[in-house]
Amino acid sequence: MPKVICAVVGCHNSTYRINKWKTEICDQHRSLHGVGACICDPPFYLYPFPSKLNNHEMYKEWCRIMYRTDKLTKKNWEATKYDRVCSEHFIDGKSTTEHPYPTLALGRSLSKVKAPRRKLYKHALEPIQKRQKVTFTHSSNPDNTELSDTPSITCPSIAGPSDDTNVPEWIHNYIEPLQCDCPGEHCPRCHMKDIEIKEKDKLIKQLSEKPPNPKLQFDGIITDDKACLFYTGITTIKIFNLLFEYFKPKVVKMMYWKGAKTSKSQTQESPMKRGPGRKVEIKEEMLITLMKLRLGLLNEYIARTFNLSEGLVSSIFTTWVKVIGPLLKESIFLPDPENIRANLPRCFMKRTSRLRGILDCTEFFIDRPRELELQALTWSDYKKHNTIKVLVVITPRGKIGFLSEAWGGRISDRHITLNSGFMDKVELYDQYMADRGFDIAGDLLLHRAELIIPPGARGHEQMSGSDVKKTKEVANLRIHIERAIERIKRFRILKTTLPLTLVPLANDIIMTCAGLCNLLDPLIK
Repeated sequence: MPKVICAVVGCHNSTYRINKWKTEICDQHRSLHGVGACICDPPFYLYPFPSKLNNHEMYKEWCRIMYRTDKLTKKNWEATKYDRVCSEHFIDGKSTTEHPYPTLALGRSLSKVKAPRRKLYKHALEPIQKRQKVTFTHSSNPDNTELSDTPSITCPSIAGPSDDTNVPEWIHNYIEPLQCDCPGEHCPRCHMKDIEIKEKDKLIKQLSEKPPNPKLQFDGIITDDKACLFYTGITTIKIFNLLFEYFKPKVVKMMYWKGAKTSKSQTQESPMKRGPGRKVEIKEEMLITLMKLRLGLLNEYIARTFNLSEGLVSSIFTTWVKVIGPLLKESIFLPDPENIRANLPRCFMKRTSRLRGILDCTEFFIDRPRELELQALTWSDYKKHNTIKVLVVITPRGKIGFLSEAWGGRISDRHITLNSGFMDKVELYDQYMADRGFDIAGDLLLHRAELIIPPGARGHEQMSGSDVKKTKEVANLRIHIERAIERIKRFRILKTTLPLTLVPLANDIIMTCAGLCNLLDPLIK
């Protein structure tokens, strides 16, 4: 039953207060209210309205006394089965034959009492003393040879002695000049010299000015190898510099992305005019791209941090991902079977010597598209979210050897495997390892290849001992592809939900992250 509140306007008595009263200990009986030795009555009772069918006139009168209107229809308010009236509004504490209606402390008789305005106390000001006349004290020497008319100047508006021997010197450089009627020109308590005023104004101007945003510099951010791994996902600064030298010839004269409409309108017959110079160096542009991939930073955050515009940050990221994605794709390939067999880890030799790769599909979250057809194509029943799915194939040492394009999350693993171009990489007598969901054993047999999957338990009440042993062996070896996929998802742009504005760049983003993962140390030694 929901919380029941008194229907009278301004009354806050409810079942919540009664329940709270029951949890308190009675001071007289030393037990909980209404439990054990405590026979105290509750602070109030809640009485329901009269029956609308059996006592309609009395019900109407109770509703009229409440003096309320319906907020939607603006008509007279009617009580529901959850409305009550507490005993504080009845003369006898409840509805009786002599006093059947609530008449005490009704809402319309309560008037909002405004809080008294805070009094303003005026401090008594001391009467301003009139300017005293300057008195001259004539000092006479014992020889009475000459008289010196030296005026003795006093500052009447400031109490205390005229000399400032006890006042620190630095105070005079920052205090405001006092409005004093002193006729002196060099009173240290009332006036400041011109030089001191200029120094004070200069200091105030420096403090009031907003400090400029830091300029993006590679050396100021990437200070050591640990910072390089944190910000970019590359293990050392040396590898970063080598990778930059590899990208540099491709990005020196590249055309920056400025939107689909602008790019379509630019043709070779009408070359671009020379625009303003670069605001960011090429090395810093690469750093911005890798920081956004690794940390998943927003364009607005990067722009505000390094005093750039959001449009410039978006243009840099889109252009660089489009350029370096295909370049890093060259590092994703399946080596020859002889090369893999020569470097096969020891853990795989116990199971098979012809294993060439491990297959699995992984999904990345995306925002829900607006079109219903795209919503249906990207909906994943497994993840219960809109996703994109890619096929990942790794070598026995953990290197990413094949990466398909992104498909909608609705597509099955088998469909992606057969239509992604992976079957063209299969050679004679290859062995591939996968999960039970990859029903491609028959398709691999056409290439005289073999698929290693855990044995199924369908049709058996209990798995045999050999099947349990084989399942453990395959699971212990297949876990390495999960580690490789986890490396890709360490780039936080893929770990979180990908916005729709970056979905067109999904293939290049995933390819770039996978290529950077191949620069790391092998998973299996």
